[in-house]
Amino acid sequence: GILPNDVVFVSVLSACSHCGLEDDGWYWFYCMQEEYGIKPGLAHYACMVDLLSRQGNVEEALGFVYNMPVEPDKRIWGSLLAGCRATRGSVEVAEQVAKQLIGLDPNNTSCYVFLSNLYAQQGRWDDVE
Repeated sequence: GILPNDVVFVSVLSACSHCGLEDDGWYWFYCMQEEYGIKPGLAHYACMVDLLSRQGNVEEALGFVYNMPVEPDKRIWGSLLAGCRATRGSVEVAEQVAKQLIGLDPNNTSCYVFLSNLYAQQGRWDDVE
């Protein structure tokens, strides 16, 4: 038979993320490594961060990012920030993620706007500026 490659697993993990299938996502993430010997790349990690974030598990997603054996990029931090935005996740997590994104791309104004809106929602008017 035909064996799946890394691209197939990106598609499977992305589908799990968009369908809210967290347990299935974890299953395929480990299966990819254990059964098929495929080492996860940034795209696989980004899918898992997106999956966790979409489920509202932003703290778990942040821990996952910090424990990845590869350096997270803008795509991974962006997925986590989007999860914070969509689920109204932890302010502390959102601040950490935004700082990471700003460090990678200081000209990305969306991070500043996001933080400003988050602080306004929290009534932290001194931080809005």
